[in-house]
Amino acid sequence: MKPVAEVQSVAPDEQEMAIAGQPEAGELPSAAGNGEFSGQRPLDPKRVLTSVTLLFVSLAVLAFALFSAYRRSNNQSKTAFQQITMAKLTTSGKAVRAVISRDGKYVAYVVEEGDQQSVLVRQASATGSTAVVVPKDARFRGLTFSPDGSFLYYVTQPKGETLSKLYQVPVLGGTPREVMSDVDGSISFSPNNQYFAFVRNYPAQREVSLIAAKLDGSEERKLLTRKQPEMLSLQGPAWSPDGSRIACAAGVVAGADSTMHVLVVNLADGSDQPIGEQTWTVIGQVAWLGDGSGLVLNGWRRTSAVYGDQLWLLTFPKGEARRITNDTASYYGVSIATGAADSGALVSERTEGVSHPWSVPANEGAINGGDPKQLTQFTTDQAYPSAGPFAGARDGKALDYERGTAIGDVVLIRNGKIE
Repeated sequence: MKPVAEVQSVAPDEQEMAIAGQPEAGELPSAAGNGEFSGQRPLDPKRVLTSVTLLFVSLAVLAFALFSAYRRSNNQSKTAFQQITMAKLTTSGKAVRAVISRDGKYVAYVVEEGDQQSVLVRQASATGSTAVVVPKDARFRGLTFSPDGSFLYYVTQPKGETLSKLYQVPVLGGTPREVMSDVDGSISFSPNNQYFAFVRNYPAQREVSLIAAKLDGSEERKLLTRKQPEMLSLQGPAWSPDGSRIACAAGVVAGADSTMHVLVVNLADGSDQPIGEQTWTVIGQVAWLGDGSGLVLNGWRRTSAVYGDQLWLLTFPKGEARRITNDTASYYGVSIATGAADSGALVSERTEGVSHPWSVPANEGAINGGDPKQLTQFTTDQAYPSAGPFAGARDGKALDYERGTAIGDVVLIRNGKIE
C-alpha cells in the first residue's frame, strides 16, 4: 500500500471635545492685537495626548479591517490552480525528487541511474542542467532551496548506513557541507531564515517527532511527537509564511489501512489541531500558498479509481479540499514558488507505469522452463515493479503475468490554461 473588528472606533468624549479650548460659559473673549482670544483656555496636554492616541488606535483598527477585507477578496486559495498548465522539465523517466526555489527561477531534482543517484539544478525557464552533487551509491530523501536561493539543502542516506544526513551545497556547485545527522526527509525554513523544521523517526522508541533547529543544526527542539500507531509523514513539513505555525501530514495506522490529515502546530503555545475534517488514506508532503490561505499536498484516497497520489489544495483555516490534478499518474512531493509574484508555480515528481503482459509455457499449470514471451504493451495508472498475479490459460499450457517499470519525470505546474 502506498504507503492544518468589528471596527469599533473609540471616539473621544464628545462633550470634552466640544469645550476644549473654548471660553467658559458666559465668558466673552476679548480682542487682542494678534487676533487671538485672550480669554481662551490653554490646551490640556493630557487631553491632547488622549485624543491623538485614540485617533491612531481608530486608524489602526480601520487599516486592519481594510487589510483583512483585501486579503479575503484576494485569497489565493480561491483561484490558485483552478486551471493549470503542466510542462515536463525532464524526459529521461529517471527523476525521483523535485523542488523549486522560492523565487521560481531554479528547479533541483534527483536522477536515478541504477544504484546511483545524483542531484541536478536547472533554470525553470530554460533547458540544460548542472550536476551539483555527483552520482553516488546513496538515496536522497529530500531537497530544499534556502530562502534566498543561494544554497540547496539535501538529505541523503549512503548505502549501508542507518542514518540520513543533511548537507548544504551552493546552487551553482561547490563542496557540500554537512549540517546535521539524523534527518529523515525534506526540511522547511522559517520565514526569517533563522530556523528549519524536519521530521525524525525513532524506530527503537516507535516514535516520530517534528523538530525545529537553528541553521547550523544546533538548539534542537521537539515540537510534536507521535507514538505508533500514530504517525507523521517523512516527506516533509511546511513552515507557514507568517512564521506562526508549521503544517505536516499526520495520521494513524490500523492494520493494513491508514487515515491521514493535515495538522498544524501553533508555535506560540505548542498546541496542534487538524485543518478541517478532510482525510486521506495517504498524504505525503505539504506546501503553503504564498499568502497562507491554503496548502497543496500529494495524497491518495482508497475510494479513488486510480492507485496513485494526486495533487490537492486544502484551504486554511476552513479545511475545504479541491483536486488540482485528476489523471492516471501518481505525484510525489510538492514544492511551491511562494516568493514569486503570484505563487503560481509548483513542481512535483510525476510517475507513470508502463506494464507489459507476458506469457510463459506451462504444463498443466506448472512452468516448464520455456522462454517467456511478451504479448503486448500498454500504459496503466501505476507501475508494477515486480511480477504481477499469475493467470493460467484455459488449455493449461501457458501462464500469463504482468511486469512493468515506473517512469518518473519532473513537471512544472502553473496557474492558468494555455488556449
